[in-house]
Amino acid sequence: MFDIFQPRESQQIEHGRNLGERASIEPLIQRCRYWGFIIQVHGYRFDELGESAEARDAFMLAIDLRIQEQDFSGLIIHPASSELDPTSGPRVVFDSRGRVLMSWNT
Repeated sequence: MFDIFQPRESQQIEHGRNLGERASIEPLIQRCRYWGFIIQVHGYRFDELGESAEARDAFMLAIDLRIQEQDFSGLIIHPASSELDPTSGPRVVFDSRGRVLMSWNT
């Protein structure tokens, strides 16, 4: 009846994209290969994505695009690392308390 207080789907999708663009991404590199990626969300409420599959997809797409661009937090990647394949490896999302929020493989 009073859905005016519920975020609309488009707002949740935008929130998911923004959350992915602001998250910290740390790659795990071993033997010149990406083994996985640790994603940490700071100061945002991941739970606000709710049950919206589209919002979670927007978040994952933003993270995957940043990984392809090697947009990592506080880590300088050698130019030769462009030869590494960032498309593989699990992505694990944590909150600031260390709680696992979600994970996926590409």
